[in-house]
Amino acid sequence: MTSTKTLTPSSTLLLLSVVYAFLWISLSPLTSSSSSGINAGNPSIDVTPVFNDGVSEFCGRVPVSGVSRLKLQHYASVYNVTVVPSVLIPKKWHRKIQVCFHGNSSIGLCQCEKDDWRSLQDGLWSSFMSPYERKYVDVKFSDKVTGSVTVGLDEVQQRWRYILLAVGVVSLFSAPFVSEWVPFYYTSSMAIGVLAVVLILLFQARKLLPTGRKNTFYLGIMVSVLGAGSFVMDYFSTVINSLLLNFGISQEIQNPAFVFAVLGIILFGAAFGYWLVRKYVISDDGEVDVGVAQFVKWSMFIVAVTCIFLSTNDSPLAMVAIGFFVALYHMIARMKWLYHQARLYSGRRNLWAKSKQTTPKHRHPEFLSPSKKIRQRSPYSGPLKSFGWSKTPVKSEPNSGATGNRHDFYSTFHKTPNRKKFSEEEWEEFTDDSTRQAFAQLASSPEFTDWLIRSADRIKVAPEDSSDDLDESGSDSTDEYVQESGKRRGFFSW
Repeated sequence: MTSTKTLTPSSTLLLLSVVYAFLWISLSPLTSSSSSGINAGNPSIDVTPVFNDGVSEFCGRVPVSGVSRLKLQHYASVYNVTVVPSVLIPKKWHRKIQVCFHGNSSIGLCQCEKDDWRSLQDGLWSSFMSPYERKYVDVKFSDKVTGSVTVGLDEVQQRWRYILLAVGVVSLFSAPFVSEWVPFYYTSSMAIGVLAVVLILLFQARKLLPTGRKNTFYLGIMVSVLGAGSFVMDYFSTVINSLLLNFGISQEIQNPAFVFAVLGIILFGAAFGYWLVRKYVISDDGEVDVGVAQFVKWSMFIVAVTCIFLSTNDSPLAMVAIGFFVALYHMIARMKWLYHQARLYSGRRNLWAKSKQTTPKHRHPEFLSPSKKIRQRSPYSGPLKSFGWSKTPVKSEPNSGATGNRHDFYSTFHKTPNRKKFSEEEWEEFTDDSTRQAFAQLASSPEFTDWLIRSADRIKVAPEDSSDDLDESGSDSTDEYVQESGKRRGFFSW
């Protein structure tokens, strides 16, 4: 006998934490405290290149050491590395000073590729690097230039990367919900529709203005795309006023006309967006189309991963962050799924136990309300015994001094001892017996007797060979009984 072991949420979280810590430690660089390099504690150093016989030029190298990736306070920071020549070096020689910024410690001094060398521009060279990396600054003096340079390090906080991280995490965890949320599609589509109408009107109105205003409106369109709505509305107001003056409309009614024009544009754009959603997004049942929801969800996933990747300048750390949040998302989704399955299974188990423990006091058709008279008598007394149905899965057992009945409902998902597989002939026989039993219970009820007496003049007995007519007559009789019973007792009791 073999047993399968599954990871619980707590063990999964522990395993992810161990793997995550291992990745952090393995990706953390070894910080160097050598006085020949620069780091966060020693941000600047003066370097005097020495003559290198291999290249016949003056060369120098400065290591730039980062910090450990366990220090998350530098997550959104970058190092700005600068090279400034000494004041003793004339400005005309600044272009003869070249810098190579690389991360390969195996290459020799001043052995960078020709395309990797950069000259000083306006007496300064600068570049950015991750605060978790270790790189090298190679300085080369050409044409026998002598002197020294200052290599500096400055940490720059880019707080906008935290916004990218927050947007990425929120998009990742809200994608399944937002992709199926109907108001999201309506609001976003209406906003896009309004913006599209405004841009179309601005583009068309540009042709009605003097030539000198074209560049201004091009600028207005660009700024509107970037989100500067106030700037666009200012120029849009100018367009409306110019059009109104051309049509001879006075200054007094320009403001109301402008308000109604803006309101009409907003309503038209919103209606256009609403129509698009109703036409292509919402299905017939009022829910979001499955294909559209999947596309939006995966689009949000891609946007979320991209935002998390761009939230830091360190690529290995960004990959670890993506892996961590994706694993956390899947773990939470798995826990929710297990919780839902547990509740579903618990509900089914309680329902199954309740159905086994409950002993019905009466038997009658499901479309009728229970009768008080039926509850006071045994349902299998009288005409029910005359049929002699011994093959039906109906059993009679005493319950609190009264004769009750219990049905064995053969489940399709539980393996119970009473489960039975019907053949086609047995199933047809069981169906016929159940139908006859239901009609027998109906005929034995007092309500049916009362209805039969009142409707005797409307009852027609069909020949035995006309089964179709008999079915129609039985159906009509049943409908009449349901209507009469509903008038007397109101709503169905089950």
